[in-house]
Amino acid sequence: MSHWGVTEVTRDEWLSIIEDWHGIARSLEVAATSHDFAEPRVLFSYDSEDFSQNFEVSKASLLRLFDELIAWLRHALADHTSISILGI
Repeated sequence: MSHWGVTEVTRDEWLSIIEDWHGIARSLEVAATSHDFAEPRVLFSYDSEDFSQNFEVSKASLLRLFDELIAWLRHALADHTSISILGI
């Protein structure tokens, strides 16, 4: 793993990540407030405040992001044994 380089992630690793994302999404779906959503996450302080103040919009956006990423990964993994991440 390299901060700036290419990190190859295998299909099995991606499938594990997808399962983790499903778990986070399930926790988010049932959360009534940002305080109910206790999944570990990294947000800058101003992002955290905005996420909390606009929780329903943030929640919907984050759930949509998970759905889109998972759909894209499943489609890509049908034809590839790994997908690499290029830096950050």
